[in-house]
Formats: sequence, C-alpha cells, structure tokens
Amino acid sequence: ARSLSETPEDLRRIILAHLPDITAANELALVLKLLAAQTGLPGTLGVVRYLHDVQEIHGWAIDVHNVQTPVSLQLEANGHLISMVASAPHPLLTAAGLPATHGGIRIKVPNATPAVHVRFDNGAALLGSPLSAMPTFIAPPAALKVGDKQPVDVLIPVYDGLEETLECINSALEARKRNRTPHRLVVIEDATPVPALRKALKVLAGKGKITLVQNPINLGFIRSMNRAMALSPKQDVVWLNADTRVQGDWLDRLRTTAYADETIASVTPFTNNGELMSFPESRFSHPMPSAAEQARLDDLARLTGSPAMELETGCGFCLYIKRSALDSVGYLDEVELLRGYGEETDWCLRARGLGWRHVGAPNVFVAHQGGISFGAEKALRVAHNNAILKRRYPDASSRYENFCLRDPIRPARQALQRARLAQLPEQLSTPALRQLHIANSTGSQAPLSLTWRNKGQHAQATLQANVLPLAFSLDYELPADTEQLLQDLRSLPLEELIYQNLANCPEALCALAEQLDRPYRIVCRDDAL
Repeated sequence: ARSLSETPEDLRRIILAHLPDITAANELALVLKLLAAQTGLPGTLGVVRYLHDVQEIHGWAIDVHNVQTPVSLQLEANGHLISMVASAPHPLLTAAGLPATHGGIRIKVPNATPAVHVRFDNGAALLGSPLSAMPTFIAPPAALKVGDKQPVDVLIPVYDGLEETLECINSALEARKRNRTPHRLVVIEDATPVPALRKALKVLAGKGKITLVQNPINLGFIRSMNRAMALSPKQDVVWLNADTRVQGDWLDRLRTTAYADETIASVTPFTNNGELMSFPESRFSHPMPSAAEQARLDDLARLTGSPAMELETGCGFCLYIKRSALDSVGYLDEVELLRGYGEETDWCLRARGLGWRHVGAPNVFVAHQGGISFGAEKALRVAHNNAILKRRYPDASSRYENFCLRDPIRPARQALQRARLAQLPEQLSTPALRQLHIANSTGSQAPLSLTWRNKGQHAQATLQANVLPLAFSLDYELPADTEQLLQDLRSLPLEELIYQNLANCPEALCALAEQLDRPYRIVCRDDAL
C-alpha cells in the first residue's frame, strides 16, 4: 500500500535506507521488484560492509534492469583506483531468485585503510561506502590513578548544522572562565558534508580554542566517541551534543555531583529535551529556550539546590562520565549496535549491572535543540538495537516503567517551577493571561488556569500558564497547601477568576475569589445536552 502512495523518488529513498539490513530473501526480492518497476531512476544497487575478523569487504551489486550481466565497479583506496566486477556468487541474491553466478563482492584488505570507496562506473557509491577498513577498536588499559583532580575532555561530535554547532562551541568557550575544572574541548568532525563547517572548525583549532579530530570518513557516533574517549586515558569525559548550549559553571557543577559518591558513573543535567531529565515535563521534547531564558533557568536551577537523584539511565545529549566507571564498564558497543540509537542506554545498563549508579543533576540546565531525525533509517536502527537491549537486559523495561511511575525527579521539577514563580508576573502581559480559569483537570485549555482532580478526601490542583518557550506548571495538594496556593496567587496580577462548572469543585478553590478579593464569573455547563 505504501508503494502506491509514495513518489518514485521517496519510495527509492525509503528502500535504500533499509536495504543494507535486509537479510530475508523474500523481502529483498520484493524491494528489487519495486525498484525495477521504476522508470527514469538508476537501476544499479549495491551494499558493502567491512568484516574486521577476516579483513574483507563483503557485499553485493546488481543492475535491476539487467540482472544477467555482472556490474562493473571502481575501488579507490590509498590513492589507488582499481577496476573490478561483482563476479562472486552471493547466497542472498540466489535465494531471492537472481542468478547464482555473480553479483557478490569479496575484497581482501590486508592492510589497515582509513577510507575505502566502492563505486559503480557512473560514480555512484554503493550503500556503506566509503568504509573504514581499520582494526576493531581496542580500549586503552585502565589508568592507575584517576580522580576529580584530572582535567576533563568535553567531547563534541559534529556532522551537520553549522549555526547550531558554532553556538554550542561558543557557549562552551564563553563558559570556560566560569569553570575551575581544567578541560579542553575536543571536536570530532565526522566527515561533515558542510564545507563552511569544516572551515570554521579548522579556524577555531588554528587559534587553539578547540582540539580538532577529523575522521577521514563518516564513522558515526559510536565509533567516533570510542576513539575520542580513548584520547586521554586518565581523564573524565563529557559527551556534549553539537546542538546544545551550556551556561555558567556548568562543568564544575556536573563534576561536583559526579564525585559526591564513588559509585556514581554518570551525571545528566536538567534540559528542555533529554528523556528523563526533560523539563518542564519528563520524557517529552520541549522547545529550546533562548540564551537569555536558559541563563535564567540555569541560575534558578543552581539556586534551588535540589539534590541529585538516581536515574535508570543517563542521556547522551550531555553526559558526564567518570574515567573510573569507563575503565570498569568498558567503551561503547560498536560490534552489534547500529549507530544512532540506544548506545548510552546499553552502556548505562552495563554499568548498573556492575554496581555503578547514574544520577541527575537538577542544579544544571543545558539547552538542547534535538529533533534531528534519521527518518526511515532510524526506525530500523531503533528496532534492531531495542531487540538487542531487551535480550541483554530483560528486566530493564519494567524497571524503567516503575521509575516513571515513582517519578523521583518530580520534586526537583516542582522546585524549579516554584523558583520561576517570581518571574511569572512579567510574562502575564495580556488580559487573557490575567484571567484565572478554574476547572476540573479536563475542563480548561485557557492561557492561565488552575485545574483540579479529586482524590478521595483530598484534591490535587495545578496552576498552569502557557508561557513561552517552556510552560509553567505548579502542583498543590489540597487542603494542605491552601495557604501556599493563596500566597502564590496573590503574587500574580490577576484581574478576574472564571469558574468553569463548579460541580465537585474543592472547597478551597471555591473560596478563592473572596480570599483574593477579585471579581469572578461562573460558566455553567449542562451535561445533559
């Protein structure tokens, strides 16, 4: 059905994203049939991968419009160009109904080669090319002495996004003078397709502002970070996404949290977009605040003094990792996991199995844009890596669900929201934001509302304001928090209270108009209509 709704170009793009991971003959036969039916598009298709254990490039290449003839290829490595033909048999092609005599590729690579290009005669690269024909990553030996006196490597992997990347790097450079922790910024340029970005990074490196590592081909996150984490075998590391922004003494605060207990392996800060540590709502992606708004949030987060809390796993957008934990747990799995999803989850769960802990640092706020999608390719990566994680850690899902139900991060989120309350009046700038709508939990979508939900003899009320970029939301338990609620509402420039249906409204809320000395309206609803 999907093949009928997609344009030929989109269908080809979707199929090519999945093609390297197809191992079932019937699935391959189907997609080859779909591609062969397309007109006006190239018929050449091929997939290659490097097998470290045998030091060979394996794969296949065909022309769907002429499957009887072996296709010609060009191999380029170390400045040499070699012509060849896909003349080896390939069992997957044979099982899919193609000729058993050709189509397969087997190329011996006896020497380590950083970049091997495999192309068709028309210059188009096979899927998987260029390849890194290098030995499997071997972690350096554990350091004899590590600790909180060692410098830190802040690792920033870069591929795309000129403006976002430079904003991230510049924020870290600007924050240097605010941090006592000695550190360097290590930028891993993963064969970016953006010439302006490559040039800008070289300029920064030439000025001594960053340490630049340039991959000859795109290695992806896992392989790039493994090699970057091995650059300084005695030092802690911080993973920092290139679409983040840091503020103030962020690194000092992260390191202080990391060394609050010897069993802590990693630390994740508060953010607008970072799984469990997302604010204002956990596990949701929220808009990235401006630099000024982030500065306010980070200052408030620091001043609230909320204690660190244990997490099930950290989040890789900004992850402080102690070297002692890295030496104990090992590096990222670049053998089984496909790049792009779940790498930090696997590492964190391995660490937990060895007795290490992961904590959140609610006294640091790092902004994170996020939202970069791998499209159809990511869906396949997620399914592949999730299957591996479920096999390795069968109880991880239930632990995660229980954690979310307990929500031990909630007090810290509420503390930060309460700290924002003092700034809320200046954001209530329109008449609509000065009308407080009071309704049950499903009864209001107003810009400023106080909703309630009855729970037996008690009720929970939530004060919400749709202010940008991050919504304000503060909870109260009634009647215990009635005085606190009154105090908070008196701090706001309220002009009117609007009750939307008083049925079952808690007594404490019914009395608000009189106690606040504000005019009110009652909007009635007839449920029988």
